[in-house]
Amino acid sequence: MDTMMTKRSVLFISSIYVICIIGVLVLSKCYGDRWCPLNINHLDKVPVLILLPLLPAFILSLVTYRMHETIFRAWVTFAQWWVPLSALAVFLTPNARGFIIIPYQSILAVTSALLFLVISLGIIVWKWRALKK
Repeated sequence: MDTMMTKRSVLFISSIYVICIIGVLVLSKCYGDRWCPLNINHLDKVPVLILLPLLPAFILSLVTYRMHETIFRAWVTFAQWWVPLSALAVFLTPNARGFIIIPYQSILAVTSALLFLVISLGIIVWKWRALKK
């Protein structure tokens, strides 16, 4: 699996996801009251939400693209298990609405994406500082 996880392939896969997100946002624009291809209020029902951690992965792959290979390897090792596990957790979480009418799936997806971003930045900075010494 390491041979597939190159800087170029991670950037390519995550950029396809970003293009899909932009497409969903463009299609969510309603044209008057007549036609609405995708209602943005029901975005939690779209499978795009399951892979929300790929959005920070795109940003982080841009950051690590020009960095040393060991920094990228440290980050991609973490990302290889975080993204599938968080996608599985979001997929298995019921989309029931609670007392305050908050969809649990959406909260978990956003939380896992933010945690992924923070932990990844920590790994990148830690490895970068270790290489500087």
